[in-house]
Amino acid sequence: MSGGACSKCGTVSQQGARFCPQCGTSMVAPQCTKCSAALTMDARFCGACGQPRT
Repeated sequence: MSGGACSKCGTVSQQGARFCPQCGTSMVAPQCTKCSAALTMDARFCGACGQPRT
């Protein structure tokens, strides 16, 4: 079973991997510091509460 593809280099990692085995990019989705909603890797603001990403 495979995990997700790295947003930076496209390498598919094992399920549960926290970092890309090829380039070291975090594979864990970031969370909003205000409301804890999941953010996309390229989000500049939280879609749920509007908090700027820090």
